[in-house]
This record gives sequence, C-alpha cells and structure tokens, in this order.
Amino acid sequence: MKIINLIFGVFFSFSICAANVENISDLKKSTESKIDAIFAPMNNGSQPGCAVGVFDKGGVVYAKGFGLANLEFEVPITPDTIFDIASTSKQFTATSVLMLNKQGLLSLKDPVRKYIPELPSVTADITIEHLLHHTSGIRDYIRLFWYNKKSISDLVKKEDILKIIVQEQYVDFKSGQKYVYSNSGYFLLALIVERVSGIPFSRFVQQRIFTKLGMDKSAVIEDPRVVIANRANAYKMKKNNAYYKDQSDWYSVGDGGVFTSINEIAKWEKNAFHPITEFTEINQQLLKKGQLNNGKQIRYARGLKHGRYEGYDTIRHNGWWAGYKTQLLRIPELQVSTAVFCNFESANPVRYALEIFDVLFADIYQKAEEDS
Repeated sequence: MKIINLIFGVFFSFSICAANVENISDLKKSTESKIDAIFAPMNNGSQPGCAVGVFDKGGVVYAKGFGLANLEFEVPITPDTIFDIASTSKQFTATSVLMLNKQGLLSLKDPVRKYIPELPSVTADITIEHLLHHTSGIRDYIRLFWYNKKSISDLVKKEDILKIIVQEQYVDFKSGQKYVYSNSGYFLLALIVERVSGIPFSRFVQQRIFTKLGMDKSAVIEDPRVVIANRANAYKMKKNNAYYKDQSDWYSVGDGGVFTSINEIAKWEKNAFHPITEFTEINQQLLKKGQLNNGKQIRYARGLKHGRYEGYDTIRHNGWWAGYKTQLLRIPELQVSTAVFCNFESANPVRYALEIFDVLFADIYQKAEEDS
C-alpha cells in the first residue's frame, strides 16, 4: 500500500494556484483522455451534461464540463457552472451544527423539541444526534407531500414544510432503533441552526463556511426562483424525445439548497485534507458513524456516508433533486476525490465517479508494474 501511495503522490504531483484551477497539465494525457471518454457522448451540442473534477488533496488536477448548461441559448457547462447539489448539501448542514456544538451553544444530545417545541410529543426522545444520523424515525417530508399529491413543480414554502412535519402525529420507529434516510431531519437541523444562531441558515453557512474557505461563488439558496449567475438549468427528457426543464419550486434548505461549482467544491475538498484550524476537529466529527440502540454502527456519519470500493474506504454523498444529480466521492487513504455534477434526470453521477476511479486505479497499477 505504501508503494501505491507513493506512486499516486508522484503521479498527481502538481503546483496549482487558486487562480488557475483548470490547469491539468500534470495529469497524464492518456488518463485525461480516458476520463474524457466517459462523458464524451454528452458533447453533441444538443443535450445537458455534467461538470467533472478530480482533486488531489483538494488541488484540482482535472476540471472539465461536458454538455450544455442551458439548451435554449446553447451555453456550455464549465468547471465554474453553478449546480444545485441537492442532498450532497447535507455535509454543510452537519458542519454548521457541529460548529454550534463546539461553541457550546447546543449539545448533540439535546432533544430536538428544546429548539422546535412545536413538534408533536411523539418526538420527545429524538435528539439532534438522531437527526444527524437519520435514526430519528421522523417521516420524510418529501414522501408526505407526495402522498398529498404535491409535485416538485408546485410552490412549497418553508412554513409549509415545517407544518407538514409538525402535524404528523406518528413516527416510523422509536428513535435510535434503525437507520432510515429522512430529509425532514436535515430540514429541522437547518431550522435549529437558525434559532440558535439568530440568523438565517443561508447567512450562517455563508459567513462561517463559504467565506472562511474562499467559496465566494457558493451559496445556500432559500428562494428557488431567484436568478443565479452562471447556473445550469436542469432537464428531463420525455417520451417525445424533447427536453423539458425539471426544476423545483420548493423552499427547502438543510437537506439541500447548496449551489456550487466544481472549482468551488475543490476548496471544500482541500479543507477536508488540509483543514484550517477551526475545521480540524469538526472534520473528524463529521466522519463519526451513527450507532443504533443495540450498539450496531451504521455507515451514515454526519452528512457523509462511509463505504468501500476496490479495497479502499470511501467517504461520499450523492444528491438528486428534480433534474440535478450529483456525487462527491473521496478516498481518504489516497487523498483523492472526485465530484460529478449533472443537470439531467437520467444522469448517473454515482456510476460516473466510480468509472473515474477505475481509470485512475488502472494507471496506478500499470505504473506500479512498470516500476517493479
């Protein structure tokens, strides 16, 4: 493993300044071409596509766009195109909660009703920790709206989301009994951040995370109808083989709501491997796996998921909301990560990210054999 790590370090050695993040000259041309080939079919001048990044210790060694950000005006996707990253946003919500915990302004063991007393009594045993790990039993508000015949194209405001969560008099299971992914938990976490900090969640994330990391073009967007510079529209192809816009009018943050680009998320990944001082402890806390009442650990940490691929531990999260589909995948042992942000409903960024790692692994092992 040390030999492979050494080879990988040499293979991805680079010197890239923040102002020139698209310099990929240090990535082997053969490897670059193989990654290009995964996404090349999107470059036909008439369809949406993906923005793709490969990061070594957070430094950008590959950053390209494929397909169109706007079909009507034929605007190409670039590494600076802004995407709604959907549930990949959850790690920023968890970070915000951990920041308040570090300040002593809340405890992860606090009952959620301490901050959201309007929740029904059936949620009395649910703590902030349960929300972070999706072990609360609170029903997913998206499913509740779907049961009530709401679609993503309907206007759903923040107060509507809170109301449907609060009026639900049942939970799916006793808190801590099992893991079931629920967007309600992270919506409530964002609300807790607002009530504890005294400022809107969007401003908290901007001030405490994005500004600190130089993510100046990233934002939490609470109003889905606001105009966002350089934003990719999202699309879905229907049976007539025509593309239609596939975007949401839901005012939902915490479980989603972060808009960012490949070049911006690289700064987040750099901080994951080389954190500024105030993030050092928090980065470790983000990775803490949840634990059920019976002592069993689950793979979901705090806004991040643990996994395995080709013998390596992985840290990841994917997102899917309307026509936006995203994946951020990190291999800590190799200090390498990849991000794939797409703007069409049938995209599969989870698979694309693994295919990128397959290309990288193939070159690593080939180089190892050549040097042996």
